[in-house]
Amino acid sequence: EKVPVEALQSDMQELGLSTETVSTLLDLIQDASLEGLEARLGPESAGLQEIKQIFALAESYGYADWLQFNASVVRGLAYYTGAVFEGFDRSGT
Repeated sequence: EKVPVEALQSDMQELGLSTETVSTLLDLIQDASLEGLEARLGPESAGLQEIKQIFALAESYGYADWLQFNASVVRGLAYYTGAVFEGFDRSGT
């Protein structure tokens, strides 16, 4: 089940993050493009490099057309420390 933005914002505030930090993180999560993230994080960002490597590998193996980047795939803040993947069948469900 996807976590509403308001719940995510509340979770971040409960962790003691500043209003500015919460706003920045929510902006990053809601920006659906790699280009937007690169503009905010810089090209040397380790997380961004990891995502770009995943897409480069997918391209080299011939399944890049099957991947779509979405920075909003978050299931809360409790346990994810890396990339999160979501799969769908060919009908899109």
